[in-house]
Amino acid sequence: VASRRSAMKGTALSIPDERLQAGWDAVRARMHVFDDGDRFSPGTFLYHEHWFRDSAFLSLGFENLGRGDLVEPKMDLLRTRQKRDGLFRSQTGEWDCNGQAIWTLGLHVRRGGRPELAATHLRSVLRGVDWIVRQRRATQRERSPHQGLLPAGFSAEHFGPNDHYFWDNFWSIAGMEEAVWLARLAGNAQESDRIAEEVADYRADLESAIAWATERGGGLPSSPYRRMDAASIGNLVALSPLGVVGADAAWVAPTLAHLAANNLRDGMFFQSIVHTGLNPYLSVQLARARLVVGDADGAMEILQALVRAASPTWCWPEAIHPRTGGGCMGDGDHGWAAAEFVSLLREMLVRETSEGLELLSGVPRGWLEAPAGIRLGHATTRFGTLRFSVGSGNGGVVLEWALDRAPHQDSGNLAVSVPDRDGRRTIKILPSPSGRIRLDDDGRTSSENP
Repeated sequence: VASRRSAMKGTALSIPDERLQAGWDAVRARMHVFDDGDRFSPGTFLYHEHWFRDSAFLSLGFENLGRGDLVEPKMDLLRTRQKRDGLFRSQTGEWDCNGQAIWTLGLHVRRGGRPELAATHLRSVLRGVDWIVRQRRATQRERSPHQGLLPAGFSAEHFGPNDHYFWDNFWSIAGMEEAVWLARLAGNAQESDRIAEEVADYRADLESAIAWATERGGGLPSSPYRRMDAASIGNLVALSPLGVVGADAAWVAPTLAHLAANNLRDGMFFQSIVHTGLNPYLSVQLARARLVVGDADGAMEILQALVRAASPTWCWPEAIHPRTGGGCMGDGDHGWAAAEFVSLLREMLVRETSEGLELLSGVPRGWLEAPAGIRLGHATTRFGTLRFSVGSGNGGVVLEWALDRAPHQDSGNLAVSVPDRDGRRTIKILPSPSGRIRLDDDGRTSSENP
């Protein structure tokens, strides 16, 4: 009973798609099975342990469910899982953990968590940053394509054998950028400025490695020493959710094109390295990137494929056998996959950008005109807590919204992406933190007092 009551807290979402609505409700109601109080675990059987990598995506899922209260207790792992040298350790040889641990703390505080957490955990954050810096210093002395990147490691094991993965470095930069913000929030401008300088130096080295790796074809392989293959999917985290590169980065479009041409099967991403099978959470990484580049239809195709692949109880294994449709890798109810399903659905309704929030960027026109309408309540974002509704009224489609921002949260634009009947989208900056506006049939907005 307590679990059912807890599941009703947080973000309220209502959409005019019965199947997707059922999926949201079911997954939200059972996400507590991945919550062990002091940590998130990505499975209830084989994977009943903690990894910073899985926990980052689970934390994002819980934040997207409006349950940051369940994320805060996991921040104590920043102290208990950190080694003397500053490494946040999940397993030896995984170098993505430091970026993920710091990014998760930053995500929580930005999404409305207590700002005092920045000062509480600043010592651990700074030690984690210094570990990254020391590892980079070692490779900066090497005249090689990986100069200035992290050492070779196996990182996310679905990439393959040890290598200098861009994934590790994208996560590290994202974590260090959060550390810049957290240090300033904690009142330590000196450390904030120091880390910002390190980030700028890191980005220069990373850009050199990317330029070398993309000379041969345009798309970005998983490391400077690999050709394009299924592991390249990992690079898309840089686009979203990390936002350390923009949609206009030269490697983004050719990477998306390669993955679409070579790795899609039955609407989902087929991972051919180690985790061989249709992979739900990697499919979401591709869908999320499509949203960022403006391909809402492509993102929806993947979301609908996930719906078709779900079990009757709305579970996904880590990998799905393409012939049997059953699980062939990991836990049968995989927490990372479940978290990514709810994250993708929520991000189609409201998506964070570098400028602010964009509403409805993944929503088809039919949803706007459906009698049931769309409602989203208590949606926590780094720009504030949002609620909005879309419904038919007064001869048109009406959007009503309100955004409440805490003093420590970022300020930014609030925009709506309005699809017309031909699927073309118009981005309109909304005039205030709250209001009411009509969305016209041609994709434009009109009177603020419909």
